[in-house]
Amino acid sequence: MSYWVDLTGEKVVVASEIVLVLDWTTGKDLPINREFVSHARACGLMVPGEIPQKSLLVTRDRVYLLPVSTRTIERHMRNEHRFAPKSVITCQRGGRE
Repeated sequence: MSYWVDLTGEKVVVASEIVLVLDWTTGKDLPINREFVSHARACGLMVPGEIPQKSLLVTRDRVYLLPVSTRTIERHMRNEHRFAPKSVITCQRGGRE
């Protein structure tokens, strides 16, 4: 059975496809993260997002910059879809949570 995670508006992803959820408010300061997003855009993997951009969510084949916090995404995954958040790396303010 596949569980869907509501990202924002009309954007949903299959929970098992999520690879990484990163706090973009602090993560955007690292050159490697900016380079990753630039590469994703150049390769056509970036899904157009809304402003403000609070989270970076990476799936197996797409990259999203989202206006919701990593905690909101984690809550959607845990509560609404019974998805085990331990299978996703959630980085906030330089540490793992």
